[in-house]
Amino acid sequence: MKTTFVNYPIWVFDSGGRMAHVTGQSRYQTSLFPEVLDEVIAADDPVRVIDAFVETLDLAQLGFSKVEAEATGRPPYAPGDLLKVYLYGYLHRVRSSRGLEAEARRNVQVMWLINRVTPAFKTIADFRKDHGGAIVGVCRAFTRFCREQSLFGAELLAIDGTKIAAVASRNKVITPKRIARMNAAIDRKVAEYLAAMDGADREEQRSAAPATDLAAAVVALQAQRLGLQRQAEELARKGLKQKVEGEDEARLMRTPRGHQVAYNAQAAVDAKHKLIAAFELTNEGNDLQQLHPMAVRGKAAVGADEVTVVADTGYSNGEHGELCERDGITAIVRRAETVNPCGKQYFSRDRFVYDPASDSWRCPASETLSLYKTSRTQRKKEYTKPA
Repeated sequence: MKTTFVNYPIWVFDSGGRMAHVTGQSRYQTSLFPEVLDEVIAADDPVRVIDAFVETLDLAQLGFSKVEAEATGRPPYAPGDLLKVYLYGYLHRVRSSRGLEAEARRNVQVMWLINRVTPAFKTIADFRKDHGGAIVGVCRAFTRFCREQSLFGAELLAIDGTKIAAVASRNKVITPKRIARMNAAIDRKVAEYLAAMDGADREEQRSAAPATDLAAAVVALQAQRLGLQRQAEELARKGLKQKVEGEDEARLMRTPRGHQVAYNAQAAVDAKHKLIAAFELTNEGNDLQQLHPMAVRGKAAVGADEVTVVADTGYSNGEHGELCERDGITAIVRRAETVNPCGKQYFSRDRFVYDPASDSWRCPASETLSLYKTSRTQRKKEYTKPA
């Protein structure tokens, strides 16, 4: 027999018979809390999904350490419990390790989830740091879990991206232009030091210490210039336009907050329950080359033979649309607005209507423009009319 205790608010009236505020019970009054913590957690609480999902994982195969405790030494926390804490924080937007430590000590849901163990923030932080690749594997396993539970509609996917700021600052960005500026500054400083040394020689005021200091400064600047030369050669060898010291995969990108060192995170979301079916982290500054690869990943994740994807104007790419059609994907993307490069006094292409049957265009004055010539090298067609 299961007994459920429910605390109803107490209705209080003042001496004049008027209703007062809703009040609870005194914090010093003895309460009959359920002895079983499981009774506090609702049957449809999301933490039950986290618990059930993690229990199905082969943590050792995914790459988690300490799955089997050592025979001697201090017992470690079970990686499954730490993973549950991490997933709970992801679900409830608790990102900091200190925040997760606090939740483990005061949050009944987390107490139920990890059986009231209380890992310290450093334990949680080290777990997240040491198991980055394994956590990515967990995300992909969750995608398979959703597919097995028929949680994907597998008909319509929405693709979008967001910029995630990197740790490195803009000062760590190395570009050929910046290397050239730094080399020019070094050349100026070397010239100044050499001129100072020549002036000291002419005035016969050179002492041993200053000459040594100036010579050492020149040597240091020359070593710095040599390092810049190596960086420039590395950029040229790898065909890179920029490199971020300390975060090789990050790039300087345009974001809503201006230019920042960041990553471009891509996601394909299934329309049925708004679940992320596929994700990828890129260093492309825009989304122009992401439509086809993300559509293919999304289609494979939901296990569909054919699927429709939608995306915003930033993904407008005719070649990618053709590739999607070839792979059984219907891509619905709004074409980017066009402008007439010859000036605002002329109509843009949006004002013309194309007729594929006759390969002609109808202008705003209802005149028909026929194909005039085709340039294979420039991949361009020109249409005209004597009018």
